[in-house]
Amino acid sequence: MAINMPIIDEIEQQNYVGGTFYFDSYDNYLTQQGPSNDIKIASDINNLDSTTALNDNPDEVLEAVFQSMAGGIGFSGDVEVEDLGHAKYGEARNGKIIMNVLSPSFGPNGQNNFFDFMCTLIHEKHHLDSPHDADSDESEYYAYRAVLQSPAFSNASDEYKTHAINAFNHYRDKLGY
Repeated sequence: MAINMPIIDEIEQQNYVGGTFYFDSYDNYLTQQGPSNDIKIASDINNLDSTTALNDNPDEVLEAVFQSMAGGIGFSGDVEVEDLGHAKYGEARNGKIIMNVLSPSFGPNGQNNFFDFMCTLIHEKHHLDSPHDADSDESEYYAYRAVLQSPAFSNASDEYKTHAINAFNHYRDKLGY
């Protein structure tokens, strides 16, 4: 039977080297297995062969899964999905985390990588946790630093890693750190 729980804590994240993360459509984490880091939604919790890719589900399912993942990093606010254009992975707005359905993390070319999404949640949570420097270069620098220092980062996709490292270096250099 599925349980509603924080996804995985930091120690568990450090131990994962790959595997599909299975959820049901009610945000319940079911299990992790196999050779990839993608997220699948099981329509039957007793049959993991009956799944769909995360991005092939309605917004309500995406939001439920991201809400559950955000709980795993200590975020208790709302997580929503939106079309934010192709330039962003996510956004912190009005106490919420907005995940961008047009980011490279989503299909059809995206991998639906659990760790890409977790890194985005960590980044945006950092903004919400430090509103005193919101919308500043310094805020971006520290948010990317939080991502690079997180256990999730080592399992993110190469594309996400390149994005995060380049952004971190950009803000570090701009701020003269």
